[in-house]
Amino acid sequence: MNVNRYAAIILAAGMSTRLGRFKPLLSVGDQTMTDRVISIFQKNGIDTILVTGWRNEELLAGIAMKNATVVYNPDFKEGMFTSVRAGLKSLKTDCLAVFLMPVDIPLVRPFTIHRILDIARNQHNKIIYPVFGRKRGHPPLIPTTLVSDILKMSKDITLRDALKKYESAAIEVSVPDGNILFDVDSPEDYEKLLEQLERYGIPTKEECKIALKNVIGISPELLRHSYKVAQIALVIARSLLKVGIRLNMEAVYAGALLHDIAKGQPNHAYAGACILQELGFSGIDDIVAMHMNLPANLQAVPLENKIVYLADKYVKGRRLVPLEQHFESSIRRFGNINDVKNKIGLRLCQTMAVRMEIEEMISSSIWDKLVKNKNVKAIL
Repeated sequence: MNVNRYAAIILAAGMSTRLGRFKPLLSVGDQTMTDRVISIFQKNGIDTILVTGWRNEELLAGIAMKNATVVYNPDFKEGMFTSVRAGLKSLKTDCLAVFLMPVDIPLVRPFTIHRILDIARNQHNKIIYPVFGRKRGHPPLIPTTLVSDILKMSKDITLRDALKKYESAAIEVSVPDGNILFDVDSPEDYEKLLEQLERYGIPTKEECKIALKNVIGISPELLRHSYKVAQIALVIARSLLKVGIRLNMEAVYAGALLHDIAKGQPNHAYAGACILQELGFSGIDDIVAMHMNLPANLQAVPLENKIVYLADKYVKGRRLVPLEQHFESSIRRFGNINDVKNKIGLRLCQTMAVRMEIEEMISSSIWDKLVKNKNVKAIL
């Protein structure tokens, strides 16, 4: 696919009335909001068009990304659709389709753009909407065959109203990215944005579910296994929380749920970590990378990683089994191969060391806690 024939129009001409601050130059981590949105597209090789208006000179002086095409909209006070029109008029003649993105939706993951482009390869002349939890979000991809018709519409309408006319040409693509629905309109929204930015690399439960079912497409049996490992990891993690051990529970759950995302591939733990990096879930890639084998220096391994590693060893298929039984079956299967047998033995020693470490922390048997848990006990 020639991504040079795609463009993105970033709408940054508004007056930020509801927020009370100049939205395009708000900080999002170490970037301005505008720079971050531009980078989402440029990481996918997409040409960017920045439509400005209110405080135009201040905006252009305040951003680091100087390689976007800038289009000034003198009619910005008359509504966002005037900026859409200004951006569309500036498109190159060979452009196939264009993303439309308000500047106040800065947490969309680059993978979302990549996934839409993959769909566009075989869906010419279709409006493609990213969808999360059955809700359409930003940015839609609009074929340029519709541009001349859109430019004839009244400047007083909204983009949503304009696109309703083409609903028969619309398709939806599920993405593991709840950020497509999150925009910043108020001071409270901005505070929420900063909170979400801190855990940006850790997917939510719903994002994990969509990644497994709609993007990767793992088997139902493997999905059940993954949910069971996540359930056991939570039991262990909550036991640690009760004795005052601080943990990132979101990382534990997401890492456990996605630990086998690359099952069936060579070195699936490493392959899974690479997939997570591509999806934008870099906050848990090391958990997945270590779920089969831990480094020799266990003291340097984060506790979240150890929990997921251990939880996986308590599950065969989706059945809870004692650790010894888990390794006995592996030894019976591969025991005639000395190198493999030695690796299994090393993994068993690591597993027992991790179990002992956690049991000392909680002053209790992990197995006892698992078999007493009604949800876990149901699959004994």
